[in-house]
Amino acid sequence: MPAVGTDVRKLVKDGYPAEGIIGCDIRESYITLGYKLYKDSPSSLPIHFIMGDIFELPISSEFPVSNHPLSAVTFLEELRGRVTYIYIGALFHIFDEDTQYALASRLACLVSRKGTNIIFGRHQGKPEEGIIDGLLGRLELVYLLLIL
Repeated sequence: MPAVGTDVRKLVKDGYPAEGIIGCDIRESYITLGYKLYKDSPSSLPIHFIMGDIFELPISSEFPVSNHPLSAVTFLEELRGRVTYIYIGALFHIFDEDTQYALASRLACLVSRKGTNIIFGRHQGKPEEGIIDGLLGRLELVYLLLIL
């Protein structure tokens, strides 16, 4: 199932300030589908959505931290060192161990080096090591909820 912003919309409904949330998906069509499904729009929903593939984010320990407004962010790279919480759901389990490590390394680049931060989510597993067969491939499921 494509990520259509259900989790970020629920977070706002529960009272978290929408101006501090960025939703990210690899496909613009999923963001558009979310607006259609929830009958809202960029003008009626203050959550900022961007497109991006976490695997295209270069891994680096040294990078400038952007300070322009979150509403102006257009690329994941602009979030380096700025994110307090990252929710990433139903993603790690579809990759092999090396790719999981690559994903975790890139998520760590986004996390702020100040204060308390957390990367969390929901995932599927099995008792023995191996790949869980799924209906969708990697490109269908790259979805992050970034709470700043």
